[in-house]
Amino acid sequence: MARETTTADEDRIDVVAKGVVGREGDGGLEALLKANRGLAATGLFVPAGTRLVVPDPAPASPVLPSINPWGD
Repeated sequence: MARETTTADEDRIDVVAKGVVGREGDGGLEALLKANRGLAATGLFVPAGTRLVVPDPAPASPVLPSINPWGD
């Protein structure tokens, strides 16, 4: 179930994503933007006092083994 939070300080949007979603990469930032229509229009920084819907965490992508194309 999604919850809500309010930003206390003006922070970069990726820092906010990491703080509220738990990660900025692996779809965390995109999930935050999808749950908060118009958030991208605020620019790089999210103003203090902005109310955000925090999406439920999605499972992390599986880590695939690397393959060496030149052999062992």
